[in-house]
Amino acid sequence: MDIQKVLCQVNGVKSSGKQFSAFCPAHEDKHRSLSIKEVDGKILIHCFAGCTFKEIVEATGLSPKDFFEERGNVY
Repeated sequence: MDIQKVLCQVNGVKSSGKQFSAFCPAHEDKHRSLSIKEVDGKILIHCFAGCTFKEIVEATGLSPKDFFEERGNVY
């Protein structure tokens, strides 16, 4: 998974080194509460307002497997 695919699905992206912050697409966000980073082939996301992984993924229009590097038939 390319982190750019996720970053293109959220608004207000700001970078700080290899970590990004953005407005969470799962709620009406005014303070960039979404943290995004790539670690070992996985895209890690965390909403500091409390949105779940499932809510964030659904709001981006991506699928959960889009956040993990494909390794054969196993994610």
